[in-house]
Amino acid sequence: DPREVRSRDFLTGLGIGESDPRLVAVAATESDVERARAAAVSMLSEHPDISVILAVEGPVANAAAEAVSEMGLTADVLTVSTGGGCETVRAVARGELDAMAMTRPQRTAEQGVRTIVEYVETGRPPVPSDGVEYTITDDGVMLVTDQPVPGIESRDSGWGAENCFD
Repeated sequence: DPREVRSRDFLTGLGIGESDPRLVAVAATESDVERARAAAVSMLSEHPDISVILAVEGPVANAAAEAVSEMGLTADVLTVSTGGGCETVRAVARGELDAMAMTRPQRTAEQGVRTIVEYVETGRPPVPSDGVEYTITDDGVMLVTDQPVPGIESRDSGWGAENCFD
């Protein structure tokens, strides 16, 4: 399932494994915003010390952020998304989401076409990166936030609006 791969890879990038004690709850929402809202409420109720919620899709993150807000925890819980949709960028701009790891599917598609052309021309298939079970190309994921943290490269929501997709 691509969502599981994306979630696992994102956590790996943060240096967090699935058995890491800092990871206190996981919920599969199947991209359903109502399930996401309910899952966020449940997690926050069962684990009141949660400080970060990560959602691997924009609409799911927006629903989780709504739950955080409805519970009065906006100042205590950081809500982060992966994706690149314009609505998610607007949620960052409005302050409803704290940040988004923005993917760039157009760049991914361009790189994919170049890889196919190279394969057709040379006969050499792409080679997966070490430790990765599939061929991966860095599409230039960028952290989008209007609350930058020193030492972490990011762009603001204005940049995100210029580079998002619907």
